[in-house]
Amino acid sequence: DDLYRMLGTLDESKERVDRIRKNNIYQCLMYHDWAYRWRQILESVGLEATLGLQEREQRLKDMSAHYVTD
Repeated sequence: DDLYRMLGTLDESKERVDRIRKNNIYQCLMYHDWAYRWRQILESVGLEATLGLQEREQRLKDMSAHYVTD
């Protein structure tokens, strides 16, 4: 019963659902791509990020700008 009530509430709040969706996309782009893990691995063994890795991180940052929520 509580689940149906919660889903009904979300369905009525399109703006809230849109904000949640955008936040989820932003978080994935900024924190959950393999590029960030690869950077940590490189740094842990004393190596610098490659140009390709830096470019990928910049693309992720650029894409995430479309999903920033206030």
